Amino acid sequence: MPNDYGGILSAVKSVLAGDTVLTDAATGLLNLYGPDGAAPSRANAIFYPSPPTPRAFPCVSLMDLVIGAAEPTQHDVPMGRARLAAQISVWGQSQDLRPIQSEIDALLETAARGGAMDTAAWQFDDIDTRGAWHTVPVPGEMVAGAQLIEQRSKTFFVVAANKG
Repeated sequence: MPNDYGGILSAVKSVLAGDTVLTDAATGLLNLYGPDGAAPSRANAIFYPSPPTPRAFPCVSLMDLVIGAAEPTQHDVPMGRARLAAQISVWGQSQDLRPIQSEIDALLETAARGGAMDTAAWQFDDIDTRGAWHTVPVPGEMVAGAQLIEQRSKTFFVVAANKG
Protein backbone atom coordinates (compact mmCIF):
# COMPACT_ATOMS: atom_id res chain seq x y z
CA MET A 1 0.00 0.00 0.00
CA PRO A 2 1.33 3.47 -0.79
CA ASN A 3 1.73 5.61 2.28
CA ASP A 4 0.77 8.87 0.57
CA TYR A 5 -2.62 9.48 -1.03
CA GLY A 6 -1.15 12.72 -2.37
CA GLY A 7 0.20 10.59 -5.18
CA ILE A 8 -3.30 10.55 -6.65
CA LEU A 9 -3.42 14.33 -6.99
CA SER A 10 0.22 14.50 -8.03
CA ALA A 11 -0.69 12.29 -11.00
CA VAL A 12 -3.43 14.75 -11.99
CA LYS A 13 -0.88 17.58 -11.75
CA SER A 14 1.56 15.68 -13.97
CA VAL A 15 -1.07 15.22 -16.67
CA LEU A 16 -1.92 18.94 -16.58
CA ALA A 17 1.76 19.94 -16.72
CA GLY A 18 2.33 17.63 -19.68
CA ASP A 19 -0.48 19.12 -21.76
CA THR A 20 1.03 21.30 -24.48
CA VAL A 21 -2.21 23.25 -24.96
CA LEU A 22 -1.73 24.51 -21.40
CA THR A 23 2.06 24.62 -21.15
CA ASP A 24 3.61 25.16 -24.61
CA ALA A 25 6.34 27.80 -24.36
CA ALA A 26 5.02 29.93 -27.22
CA THR A 27 1.29 29.35 -27.40
CA GLY A 28 0.27 27.61 -24.16
CA LEU A 29 -2.69 29.01 -22.24
CA LEU A 30 -0.43 29.46 -19.20
CA ASN A 31 2.39 31.09 -21.21
CA LEU A 32 2.05 34.43 -19.42
CA TYR A 33 3.05 32.97 -16.07
CA GLY A 34 6.32 34.43 -14.79
CA PRO A 35 7.11 34.06 -11.06
CA ASP A 36 8.36 37.31 -9.53
CA GLY A 37 9.25 38.80 -12.90
CA ALA A 38 11.34 35.80 -13.97
CA ALA A 39 11.12 34.19 -17.39
CA PRO A 40 7.77 32.46 -17.99
CA SER A 41 7.58 28.84 -16.86
CA ARG A 42 4.30 27.27 -17.91
CA ALA A 43 4.68 23.84 -16.33
CA ASN A 44 5.51 25.57 -13.05
CA ALA A 45 2.24 27.49 -13.19
CA ILE A 46 0.39 24.40 -11.92
CA PHE A 47 0.54 23.99 -8.17
CA TYR A 48 -0.30 21.29 -5.67
CA PRO A 49 -1.35 22.20 -3.08
CA SER A 50 -1.36 25.98 -3.62
CA PRO A 51 0.47 28.74 -5.45
CA PRO A 52 3.02 30.86 -3.62
CA THR A 53 2.46 34.52 -2.88
CA PRO A 54 2.90 36.91 -4.51
CA ARG A 55 1.18 35.14 -7.34
CA ALA A 56 1.65 35.60 -11.04
CA PHE A 57 -1.28 34.87 -13.29
CA PRO A 58 -2.74 32.86 -14.92
CA CYS A 59 -2.06 29.75 -12.88
CA VAL A 60 -3.76 26.56 -11.71
CA SER A 61 -3.90 25.03 -8.23
CA LEU A 62 -5.05 21.64 -6.94
CA MET A 63 -6.18 20.80 -3.42
CA ASP A 64 -7.39 17.51 -1.94
CA LEU A 65 -10.54 18.00 0.11
CA VAL A 66 -11.66 14.54 1.26
CA ILE A 67 -10.17 11.08 0.84
CA GLY A 68 -11.87 7.84 1.74
CA ALA A 69 -12.61 4.30 0.66
CA ALA A 70 -14.27 3.98 -2.73
CA GLU A 71 -16.21 0.89 -1.68
CA PRO A 72 -18.25 0.81 1.53
CA THR A 73 -17.33 -2.83 2.29
CA GLN A 74 -13.54 -2.63 1.95
CA HIS A 75 -12.79 -3.97 5.41
CA ASP A 76 -9.56 -5.88 4.85
CA VAL A 77 -7.92 -3.22 2.68
CA PRO A 78 -9.84 -0.03 3.49
CA MET A 79 -7.98 2.09 0.97
CA GLY A 80 -7.52 -0.56 -1.72
CA ARG A 81 -9.71 1.67 -3.85
CA ALA A 82 -9.68 5.30 -2.82
CA ARG A 83 -12.14 8.06 -3.67
CA LEU A 84 -10.68 11.55 -3.58
CA ALA A 85 -12.67 14.78 -3.68
CA ALA A 86 -10.43 17.50 -5.03
CA GLN A 87 -10.70 21.13 -5.95
CA ILE A 88 -9.08 22.58 -9.02
CA SER A 89 -8.80 26.35 -9.25
CA VAL A 90 -7.74 28.60 -12.08
CA TRP A 91 -6.50 32.08 -11.23
CA GLY A 92 -6.19 35.08 -13.51
CA GLN A 93 -8.08 37.59 -15.56
CA SER A 94 -11.52 36.51 -16.73
CA GLN A 95 -10.66 36.41 -20.44
CA ASP A 96 -7.69 34.09 -19.72
CA LEU A 97 -9.65 31.62 -17.59
CA ARG A 98 -12.39 30.38 -19.91
CA PRO A 99 -10.11 28.56 -22.38
CA ILE A 100 -8.05 27.12 -19.50
CA GLN A 101 -11.22 25.77 -17.87
CA SER A 102 -12.36 24.19 -21.16
CA GLU A 103 -8.98 22.54 -21.73
CA ILE A 104 -8.89 21.12 -18.19
CA ASP A 105 -12.40 19.67 -18.52
CA ALA A 106 -11.58 17.98 -21.85
CA LEU A 107 -8.11 16.83 -20.78
CA LEU A 108 -8.85 15.14 -17.46
CA GLU A 109 -11.69 12.90 -18.60
CA THR A 110 -9.72 11.75 -21.66
CA ALA A 111 -6.51 11.16 -19.69
CA ALA A 112 -8.27 9.05 -17.05
CA ARG A 113 -10.03 6.88 -19.65
CA GLY A 114 -6.80 6.38 -21.60
CA GLY A 115 -4.69 5.43 -18.58
CA ALA A 116 -2.46 8.52 -18.85
CA MET A 117 -2.86 9.26 -15.12
CA ASP A 118 -1.86 5.79 -13.93
CA THR A 119 1.29 5.66 -11.82
CA ALA A 120 3.37 2.89 -10.28
CA ALA A 121 1.20 3.10 -7.14
CA TRP A 122 -2.27 4.00 -8.48
CA GLN A 123 -4.55 2.92 -11.32
CA PHE A 124 -7.19 5.52 -12.09
CA ASP A 125 -10.61 3.95 -12.43
CA ASP A 126 -12.63 7.14 -12.91
CA ILE A 127 -12.49 10.91 -12.74
CA ASP A 128 -15.73 12.88 -12.63
CA THR A 129 -15.30 16.48 -13.76
CA ARG A 130 -18.92 17.19 -14.70
CA GLY A 131 -19.50 19.76 -11.95
CA ALA A 132 -19.81 23.48 -12.53
CA TRP A 133 -17.06 26.09 -12.25
CA HIS A 134 -17.71 28.71 -9.56
CA THR A 135 -16.20 32.19 -9.26
CA VAL A 136 -14.61 32.81 -5.87
CA PRO A 137 -13.69 36.30 -4.59
CA VAL A 138 -9.92 36.75 -4.43
CA PRO A 139 -8.60 38.52 -1.32
CA GLY A 140 -6.68 41.70 -2.10
CA GLU A 141 -3.45 40.47 -0.50
CA MET A 142 -3.25 37.70 -3.12
CA VAL A 143 -3.35 40.15 -6.00
CA ALA A 144 -0.20 41.89 -7.18
CA GLY A 145 -0.65 45.25 -8.90
CA ALA A 146 -3.90 46.53 -10.30
CA GLN A 147 -4.96 43.41 -12.20
CA LEU A 148 -8.58 42.38 -11.79
CA ILE A 149 -8.04 38.75 -10.81
CA GLU A 150 -10.64 36.00 -10.45
CA GLN A 151 -10.46 32.51 -9.04
CA ARG A 152 -12.69 29.91 -10.64
CA SER A 153 -12.97 26.59 -8.84
CA LYS A 154 -14.51 23.21 -9.46
CA THR A 155 -14.77 20.15 -7.27
CA PHE A 156 -14.18 16.82 -8.94
CA PHE A 157 -13.92 13.21 -7.82
CA VAL A 158 -11.23 10.65 -8.57
CA VAL A 159 -11.44 6.90 -7.92
CA ALA A 160 -8.10 5.10 -7.97
CA ALA A 161 -7.13 1.52 -7.21
CA ASN A 162 -4.08 0.89 -5.09
CA LYS A 163 -1.52 -1.25 -6.95
CA GLY A 164 0.41 -2.07 -3.76
